[in-house]
Parts: sequence; structure tokens; C-alpha cells
Amino acid sequence: DNAGDVSMETQETPQINIEEIPSSGTLTPEQIAAKVKPSVVAILTYNNTTSASGSGVVMGEDSTHTYTYFLTCAHMLDGFTNAVVQLEDETQYDAEIVGYDNRTDIGVVRVKATGFTAAEFGDSTQLQVGNDVYAIGNPGGTSFYGSFTEGIVSAIDRPVNSELGYTQVCIQHTAAINSGNSGGPLFDKYGQVVGIVSAKYSSYGTSGESVEGLGFAIPINDVISMIQDIMTNGYVSNKAYLGATVGTLTAQMAQQYRYDISEGAFVYSVED
Repeated sequence: DNAGDVSMETQETPQINIEEIPSSGTLTPEQIAAKVKPSVVAILTYNNTTSASGSGVVMGEDSTHTYTYFLTCAHMLDGFTNAVVQLEDETQYDAEIVGYDNRTDIGVVRVKATGFTAAEFGDSTQLQVGNDVYAIGNPGGTSFYGSFTEGIVSAIDRPVNSELGYTQVCIQHTAAINSGNSGGPLFDKYGQVVGIVSAKYSSYGTSGESVEGLGFAIPINDVISMIQDIMTNGYVSNKAYLGATVGTLTAQMAQQYRYDISEGAFVYSVED
């Protein structure tokens, strides 16, 4: 949906690969925490009037080892002009917003620095209901940096309506999620990223019943090609596009333009 102001140089961006299941088998929660925590960061965004705090995960360096790229959520970047990557020791790096896609709620930033620990990415299509999953992020902001929570997969391919009016197909899970976890990774039992934390339900239904354990993550297999596209082009380049603005024809408009019909679709404009 949006490309940042980043000038794409000739260097190649990181290649995000789905790793095979490790032959060494599953890891304990303690082993997973030790393995993955260095790959998770805080993403801070702001403009002249507001700010946001979320999470992100290290994807890797470009071919010239000049920039490091981080994956986060689009709603962490949309409407903001400035971004910062913060580490657990409170070291901060000014970040460039490479681009983001509101429909899938994925976004990319990069910093002109290297030496970060890249995460491994796993196969989200292999997840099954009941599998253990783990979330790491910064719920409530950097005061709770790197919080590690455990849950299980509650449902696969759960349609969820986003605040922007799009329907996303998500992994539903029970790992504790709060404001500030957005953009952080969801790991499987091998310590591989299988999803990006996007949303949670804190209430449900017309009467606003309180709920717990309803977290949602974007399956990594569904968006990996789009992530690569954003890193390369600054936006998702292969979407279908109508190129016209269409609205509803009203009776008043029909009378004004002397149409023989009184209802239907009206093409307001067509782009070049």
C-alpha cells in the first residue's frame, strides 16, 4: 500500500528462506528463549503529533553488508514518518521505513548497521491445532522488553477482520498478547518464525464480553513473497489494480446527467 522514502540502491536485499525442520528435533522453552531473543527488537515510530511502540524481528543484511532489515506490522508504520529500532540494552538506531502493505499488515524497516542476529523462518503450513507456539515482544512498551509467552495453536486459517476493513487469514493462538507485541514473531517448537503477531481480541460481541487467549498471527508462508517484494521495491508490486474510482449512482445524479436509469454504478474517474 505504501513505499517509504527509501532509495533502493543496487545491493541485493536479504533472501528469506523457509528452513527445513531441524534434524535435532524440538527445543525446550528455555532453549527457544535463548535462541530467539537476540533476533527480536522494539520498533518505535512517531510523527509530529503521535507515536507508537511495537516489536519486530531481524531478517538479515543486504549483500553489501550495509543495511539490516527488520520485519514488523504495517499498522506500526502507517501514518508515521520516523522509525527507531531499539535493543534490549536501550541502544537505538534511526530506521528507514522501506514500505508496508495494509491488506496483509506487514511492513519493513531497515537500519544502516550490521551485526544483528537474524531469525530462522519455519514452515507455517506444518502447524497443527494443539502445537506449542511462543511469542516474544514488548507488551506495554519497552518497559517489558523481550517478554516471552507460551501458548498453543487454537485454529488454523482463522478469518479475522482488521481495523482497516480487510479480512486476514490468521493463526489463532493462546500465547499472551498485548499492545506492543504487534510486529513481533510467533515461534514454533523449533525456534523458527512461523507468524507475525498482528492482533488480539480483548472483547467480543455487541455487548463487549471480556475474552482471554484470543491472539492472532499472520502465517509467514502467506506473506513471505510479499515481504521480499517490499524489501526490493518498497511495496507489493503484483497486486491487481482497477485504476478507476467507482461509486453509487444516485437519482439526483441520474437527473443531472440525463441518464435513462436511476440506479447503478458510476465511474467518477479513470487513471492514465
